[in-house]
Amino acid sequence: MDKNRLVKQTRTALLIYIGAIFIAMPFYAGGTYAIKDVATSYNFFTNFLSDLGRSVSHSGDINFHSSFLFNNAMTIFGIFYARFIYYMPNYIGNTNKNIAFLAKIASIIACLCVIGVALTPANIRSLYALHILSANSIFYFGGFGSILFGYLFLKSKVIDNKYGWILILYGISTAIYIYILFFGPKPWESVYGLTVQASAQKAIFLIGFFTNWMTIKAIGLLDDKV
Repeated sequence: MDKNRLVKQTRTALLIYIGAIFIAMPFYAGGTYAIKDVATSYNFFTNFLSDLGRSVSHSGDINFHSSFLFNNAMTIFGIFYARFIYYMPNYIGNTNKNIAFLAKIASIIACLCVIGVALTPANIRSLYALHILSANSIFYFGGFGSILFGYLFLKSKVIDNKYGWILILYGISTAIYIYILFFGPKPWESVYGLTVQASAQKAIFLIGFFTNWMTIKAIGLLDDKV
């Protein structure tokens, strides 16, 4: 596939992804784990991202506009970034094929889990377990794949080392987030716990966006080097 077209399309999908998520926030119908049945506005520090994708919000109101934006953004990003990952090893020069294969598989699974979050709104009880599994697996597989790709970037002779370190730091960040997820205060136990967990999720979301943007940039800069 033409690299420049791949880069442009993936970058556009990434911008649609983050833009739609932030646009969805003011349309959120209301409520949090801590304050239910009240149509409070979306709070960056006490609402989870997947609250935006609920068909019915915590307040019990229909959440059509927010869920439409969020779920479509997740699906678009998941599809386009999975395609980008599939082709990416072709552009980074001679690499260890086994590591490249593992990195590709892990990262594509993470992208499929992004789509899985969109397809399993958290308010639907029968889909809740699958929603949680999809949401957590984004970081299990995405962090692992990121570290492997970071290693490949560092070994590549055509990519600046800083892009490899960015990927590795994202992998480390996901490990920290997973630790907070399992061993930090629980969001259903207190407002403090909810704030810690929701804030940590926003932090890893923004770090992930930056990492994805820089990864796309790294491939886009190759032009005549491969």
